[in-house]
Amino acid sequence: MARFRFIFAMITFMGVSTVQGKVARTLALYGFETPREMKAGPSPGVVCEGHLVRLPEAAHDGSMGGRLYFKIPAGCGGGIMWDYPLSVPIREGVKSFSLWVRTNLTRGKLVCSVFDQEEWFDIIQPLGPAGQWKKTVFNLDQADFGGRKEKKVKWPILQIRFWIYEEGEGYLDLDSLSVETEASRDIQPAYSLEMGMDRFGHLLKPGENSSVMLYVRNLENQIPPACEGNYRVSDWQGRKVFEGKLDGLKMPEKGVLAVPIEVKADKGPGAFCVAAEVKTRGEKPEIYQARTWFGVLPAEAVSPIPWVGTCLHWNHGWGLNEMRVLDIMRDVGIGVVRQDIAWSGMELKPGRYNSWPLLDRFKDEVAKRKIRWNLVFLHANSRYKDPLDPDAHARFAAWVAKYFSAVNDFEIWNEAANSDFMPRYGHDKTGRGPWVTKFVEFTNKTTEAIKKARPTATVWVSAEDVFFRLQEMLEKGIGKNADGLAIHAYTKRTLRPEMGEFLGDGLKALREYSRKYGGPERVTITETGWTTCGGENIRHLDWAGKFDKTTYVEQAMYLVRMYLLARAANVEYALNYDFMNDEPCRDYTEHNFGLVHEDYSPKPSLLAIAAMTRIIGNGIFVKDLSRNPDKYRLYLFDMKGKPVIAAWAVQGKRNVKLEINEKSVDLVDLMGNVQSLSIHDKQMNVVLTEIPVYLRGEAIDQVKVQNLKP
Repeated sequence: MARFRFIFAMITFMGVSTVQGKVARTLALYGFETPREMKAGPSPGVVCEGHLVRLPEAAHDGSMGGRLYFKIPAGCGGGIMWDYPLSVPIREGVKSFSLWVRTNLTRGKLVCSVFDQEEWFDIIQPLGPAGQWKKTVFNLDQADFGGRKEKKVKWPILQIRFWIYEEGEGYLDLDSLSVETEASRDIQPAYSLEMGMDRFGHLLKPGENSSVMLYVRNLENQIPPACEGNYRVSDWQGRKVFEGKLDGLKMPEKGVLAVPIEVKADKGPGAFCVAAEVKTRGEKPEIYQARTWFGVLPAEAVSPIPWVGTCLHWNHGWGLNEMRVLDIMRDVGIGVVRQDIAWSGMELKPGRYNSWPLLDRFKDEVAKRKIRWNLVFLHANSRYKDPLDPDAHARFAAWVAKYFSAVNDFEIWNEAANSDFMPRYGHDKTGRGPWVTKFVEFTNKTTEAIKKARPTATVWVSAEDVFFRLQEMLEKGIGKNADGLAIHAYTKRTLRPEMGEFLGDGLKALREYSRKYGGPERVTITETGWTTCGGENIRHLDWAGKFDKTTYVEQAMYLVRMYLLARAANVEYALNYDFMNDEPCRDYTEHNFGLVHEDYSPKPSLLAIAAMTRIIGNGIFVKDLSRNPDKYRLYLFDMKGKPVIAAWAVQGKRNVKLEINEKSVDLVDLMGNVQSLSIHDKQMNVVLTEIPVYLRGEAIDQVKVQNLKP
C-alpha cells in the first residue's frame, strides 16, 4: 500500500483594470514560492554554462525568487535559458507577458521565446540597469515570427522560455511571471490545476510511500468560491484502483493549504494514473482537472541491459543540468543511450575544437552508471564553404573519437535524406539522386578517420528509415570499412512491428543485400517508436511522414514486441525514439514519442520495459515455438539455464493449446505481475492477445504446441 498526499497551493493576484470597455486581467502564472522542477541550461552543443536555483535573496516580492547563473564565452553563439511549461494553456486575448528581472549586466537583452500550436517565436526586450529590479514587458504585437508564412499566434500558447545571450559571466534574478489578457473567465479560467510528485521520475519500489502534489493556483484576486473535489487512481489499462473525495476542501484567498489524502495503490508493479478534479459551487460551476502518472518498479534489482536502449536529446534533462534522467534509465534497465553532438557547436573556427562542459559531465555520468553511449554525428557546419565538407568532418570526427576515448560507438549522421544531404545536393521524385553519392563519400571518409584515430571503435553507418534508400547506399559502397548498419525501423504503413519494412523478415533481406555489395552484416536499430499524440486533428512533421497515433497501452506493447523481435533477429541493440516527449503539443505526432512526459513522469511503456529487462534480461534467444509466426509468437529465451517464453498474438486474439510436463507455470503480464496457472493432465490453454506475456517454468522449454484455433 502506498500513501499519497495532495497539496493545494494558491498564487496571489496581480490586478484587474478596464481598457476601452474590455476587462484587462492580470494572471499570476508563477512566483517561485512553490517548488517545481527547475529546467534551465545552455543552448545545445555550445560551450556556455548556466543553471537556475530558487533563492530568498533573488525574490522581488514574496519569500522566493529564481536566480539564473550564466557563463557565455565570446563567439560561442549560444545562450542560457529558463524553460517554463505553462500550468494552464494561454488562450486568445493575451496582450503581453511580464517578468520582474534584476541583473549584474550593464547591457544586454532578454528574449522571451513563446511556443504556440505551430512553433517557437521571439519577443526581445532590453535588460534594465545593473543591480536594479525592472518589470520587463513582452508585448505580443512586437513578436518576431521568423520564417512563418502567417505572422500571427496559433492559439493556445503552451510554453515560455527566457533566454540571455550576452557574452560574459553573471546572473539574472527572475520573479513574478504574469500574463495580461482580455479573455473572459469562460475562455481563460481564474484557476489552474497542476500535479507532481516529490520523487524525481515518479518511480517507486513496491511498498514505498510518497506524495502526489495537486497545485490549485488562484490566478486572480477574488473571494475564492466554495468547492468540492475528488480523485481517482487507475492502472495502466484504465481500471480503477482507488478513488476518494477531497473532504473539507476550502481554497484560501492566498497562501497554501495542505490536505493529506491516503490512497491505496497496492496493485503493483506497473504504471498508475492519478486524476483529480475540483469543482466550484454556484450557479455557474467551473471544473478544473489535472493528472499525473507514477510507476511501481518490479522488486528485483537489475543492471543496465546492453541490447535495450533509448534516444536522448539535450532538453530531456542532462542539457539542463539534470543528470537524474540517467538514474531513471538505470533503474528501468536501459543499457544504451543515443545522444548527438553538434559539429558547428564544437568547431567554432576551422581546425579549433572545443567540447561542451555539460557534454563532458554527461560522458562521465553515463559511464558511472555503466550505460553504453551511441554518439551520433549530425548538423552541418556553416563555417565552411561547403557546410558538409567531407574532409573537414573527417578531421572533426577523428578529434571526437580521441577526446571521447571512453565512448565506443559512433554513428555517422541521422537520416541524411531528411537532414542536410538530400536538401543540399538534390534528388528526383523518388528521393534518389546525387545526394546519396555525396553521403557515401562523406560517410566513408569519416569512418576511415575514426578507425585511424581509434582502431577499436565501433562505427555504425546509414541511419536510414527507408529500405530502398539504404539499398542505394549499399550499392554505392557505404559501410565497407564500417562495423555495422544503423537502421530506423519505423512502421509507418502498419503499427505492428512484425509487419514493418525491416523487422518483418527478421532482417534477412537487409543482410543479404549488404552481403551482396560488401557491406557489414551487424545491425543496430537506432530509432523506432510509436507516438501517443491525441486529438482529432493530428499534425505531422512535414519531412518525417505520417505516424498513426497510439494509446498508452499500444505504445507499450508495440515497443516491447519491437525489442523482442530485435533480440530474436540478432540486432546488437535497439533504441526507441525517444526518451521524453519533446514539446507540449498533444496533437502533434513529433512531440509525443517519449517513454516519459515532460515532467519526467512515466508512461506505461517505461514500466513495460522495466518488466522486460528483469524477465528476459541478458537471455539468449533460442527459437520461435509457434506454428504460425504470422499469427502469433512464442519466443523461447535461455536465461542462464532458466527458460522463459515471451508470447503474443500479432493481430487480434489467438487460442493456443500447450502440452507441458509441469504442475504449474508462472504467467507474467506486461508490467511484471505474476499469476500462477495450474496445469491438468499436462494441458494448458492460453488466449494470446497483442499485449505480450511471459511464461516461466522449469520445463517451459519443452512445451509443445498442440493446435491453433482462429
